[in-house]
Amino acid sequence: MNGTLSQLLDKLSPDNDIRGKQFEPICKWFLETDLAYRSQLKRVWLWDDWPGRWGPDAGIDLVAETHAGDSWAIQAKCYKPEESVTKDDMNTFLSESARAVFSYRLLIATTNRIGVTARRTVEAQEKPVGLLMRSDLDKAKVKWPTSPTTLRGAVPKPKKPRPHQRQAMKAVIGGFVEGDRGQLIMAC
Repeated sequence: MNGTLSQLLDKLSPDNDIRGKQFEPICKWFLETDLAYRSQLKRVWLWDDWPGRWGPDAGIDLVAETHAGDSWAIQAKCYKPEESVTKDDMNTFLSESARAVFSYRLLIATTNRIGVTARRTVEAQEKPVGLLMRSDLDKAKVKWPTSPTTLRGAVPKPKKPRPHQRQAMKAVIGGFVEGDRGQLIMAC
């Protein structure tokens, strides 16, 4: 069963600290599931799982690696829709993610509101900062899970053998009619 983003967020803890931590795996799931991001990103880690981390979480909640090998720093903000992301909310993230290892930074927020000073600071950054706000998440063509405990990636369609592979399978099966051993040598 699929739900909406609002229904999913309603199942998170009312405690802001716990709620924020629960939102991070949802962001990971979203980046791995949404077609636009999935096509760009090879892998997404929670900060504590990223092999390159240099200490405890200090504003960077997730790290993604693109297919080209570039690294993104990602901050997740699980706010009420009427709340705003302020410059103070982003300062640590912006300073920590300014390191050379990152080529791009992304803020994912459950609000559409960003303070004037925060927006001006984001726009003035030398290293680009993207904003993925609530309206973007709501418009995304993903099937939101009904609970944070049921986050699963998109299930790919089963592959079908190509004609030369079907021919090889028939030959192998035919070979077992003649004997109980064989050797199959072919390209991947």
